[in-house]
Amino acid sequence: MKQRRLQWKIIPDEGGQALTEFVIVIPIMLLFFFAMIQYFSIVQASQLGNYAAFVAARVYAVNESFDSTNAPDEATKAASIVLAPIARPALNEIGGDTSFGNDISSVMSSLNSINGGKLLADARMFGEGYAMAKYARFNSDILGGSVSCSLEAYNGGTVTQVVVNINYPQPIYVPGLTGLWKMLGGQNIYASLNPQAAGLTGIPKYLLPVYAGNSTLQSDVAQLSQYDSGLASSVQNFISGLPVVLLPYIDVQSECSIGYSAWSGTVKLPDTIDDNSQTNNNSPVGQESQLFSQAQSDQAQYTNACNTASQTCSTMTQDYSSLQAAQAAYNANPSSQNKTNLDAAQKAYDSSVTANSTAQSNVTTWEDTVNSDYDQIQQITGQQMQQVQGVNCNCCPPN
Repeated sequence: MKQRRLQWKIIPDEGGQALTEFVIVIPIMLLFFFAMIQYFSIVQASQLGNYAAFVAARVYAVNESFDSTNAPDEATKAASIVLAPIARPALNEIGGDTSFGNDISSVMSSLNSINGGKLLADARMFGEGYAMAKYARFNSDILGGSVSCSLEAYNGGTVTQVVVNINYPQPIYVPGLTGLWKMLGGQNIYASLNPQAAGLTGIPKYLLPVYAGNSTLQSDVAQLSQYDSGLASSVQNFISGLPVVLLPYIDVQSECSIGYSAWSGTVKLPDTIDDNSQTNNNSPVGQESQLFSQAQSDQAQYTNACNTASQTCSTMTQDYSSLQAAQAAYNANPSSQNKTNLDAAQKAYDSSVTANSTAQSNVTTWEDTVNSDYDQIQQITGQQMQQVQGVNCNCCPPN
């Protein structure tokens, strides 16, 4: 019987090698991809944070002069409005699928129902973002961010500036990034980013070290195990079993400094359409302030002149009545005494007529001056100014 030899033909197959390379490479690629997305969100927060600091500084500078108590809160509101588009609560973040976030959503739903369902979706999203920024992200007891404003002197104390510093808690929210970070880096993302969250207070300050596996806490557990291994084991299991309901955070810091000058208290009229942002005396705003002050001064002089003219007119009226009585007495009895009384009455009346004429002339002068001031203010501001009209005394016939 002839023995047949078996021959095995091996066909090369590279599919397993490609799969192995794919398994090795894809986590790294995904980590870079997720990290890039998260990085762009941080850059966005930084850019908006810079603008929020500028807006907060402007609002604080305006309010500090007349309402210093509420100026910091107004600045925080302004910063929250700027950051509202990116401040909406993320998934698994406090304020996200938590009671705080549900409260915000319920409030916005109520507003939506009150408005008959006509509240736009983007307005609702903006409202949620504003509420989250104002009451959670910038709350030192919750997410630990802050908007701090102060007045500082520089250049030898001759110039004052408003300085605003913003600490914005930016969450690391991209799904899968936390797990890939731990798998490839060997360290959880909480521990890696803990230094970047150093400026935050509240929950990030007190709970992130626990999530990061704080070495001091681990040391305390190790010491506890020497006295009570069961309790130490329970604490260790609690630390290890903490659910990932708090996102990692980094502190996005922004700062803005602008010049500050306290409000003088002088009311300035609005500019014309040819707006000039300068405030020197050669600008429309400076001219308005000067003319308005001058008009106030001239108005006071005009009022005094009118009061004086009213008094001289009243005196002239009385002297005219006295003159008529003296004339009637003399006509009835042309004695020397009645003649003397008539001459005295005539002299008093002539004197009051002269005084009244002078007072009326003074009124006319100040009337023209005040109306001229109002005409110039109207030309610069376009605001209609009511013309004044003096006191006329026509109580008596010409002498």
